[in-house]
Amino acid sequence: MVPYGFLLTALLLSSCVGYGGKARPEGWSGPVVVEQTLYIGTRKGKVEAVDLSNPNNPRIEWRFGEKLGAIYAAPEVSGGTVYVGAYNGKLYALDAKKGWQKWPYSAGGPIIGSPTVVGEEVFFGSSDGKLYALEAEGGRLVWEFDAGGKIWCTPAVAEGKVFFGSLNHHFYALEVKSGRLVWEREFKAAVVSSPTVAEGKVYVGTLEGELYALDCRSGQIAWFFKAGNWFWSRPLVKKGTVYVGSLDHKLYALDAQTGEEKWSFETGKLIRSSPVMASGILVVASKDGQAYGLDPISGGKIWQADLGSPILADLWAEGGRVYIATQDNKLHALEAKTGVKVWNLPLE
Repeated sequence: MVPYGFLLTALLLSSCVGYGGKARPEGWSGPVVVEQTLYIGTRKGKVEAVDLSNPNNPRIEWRFGEKLGAIYAAPEVSGGTVYVGAYNGKLYALDAKKGWQKWPYSAGGPIIGSPTVVGEEVFFGSSDGKLYALEAEGGRLVWEFDAGGKIWCTPAVAEGKVFFGSLNHHFYALEVKSGRLVWEREFKAAVVSSPTVAEGKVYVGTLEGELYALDCRSGQIAWFFKAGNWFWSRPLVKKGTVYVGSLDHKLYALDAQTGEEKWSFETGKLIRSSPVMASGILVVASKDGQAYGLDPISGGKIWQADLGSPILADLWAEGGRVYIATQDNKLHALEAKTGVKVWNLPLE
């Protein structure tokens, strides 16, 4: 079997372009919308703010770029600040209105996941194997935890704990205030999927193709589900159902309490992006360049939209629309109920 470390690198490099004879990472950042402004990392390693106040005529409001290398995850926006991690190993805090830099923080390796802001602190993982907690206002280090393996996921913060996994096969729960280890669990394979916390359980997938439901307090396994390939998508939990995409091309709907499969829907290629629920429609996208609107109860297809380029980035739902970034560096807006394309915007 080919080592999955090699395959992980190959998947990351699939988003790269040649540059001076070398592969240059370009990322797959998804969008986030706050107060009629959409924030996103572009394929060329810049952060852009898009004004959505005119719903049919989006406009670039500001652009930030300082040799970021690549941006693989969506920004986090809180308290008038945009936080974004970059492949150059820096976490940036930007003014949400104007885009000017408030502060950067340098970690020891590329940042693949999104930061998570809770209260007055921002949490993020790095390829240097550390989970960092910083003061959100000034970027001062509060604590750090050395997991000993690369951290590519977005940490989840809930119930007084920070949850995250590592490429070293371990999944951790840390005390949010101190970074003290509360519990850890070893899996059969690396964890690059970002966890989701709901109703006392934390849901996370592995590169063994297994999705686990763990008890938040103890880390005990409530159940696990085996798919045909890796899980890199973040699970979505709604009304007692876990929706999660796999690199086996399928989106699965599982009972949140038991892990029993309710239904699955097969796309044309792997699913790395995380699904969203909008206007009662479950929307999922695939590397086949298609977005699909599904009935969340039955999994039946309601609509399908061809966006013409692979989709690896997470989706965002807001105001009855779904916003999707494609690998040709375009941002698309679709009507969630019908899949009708409202507009697309080239990014720099």
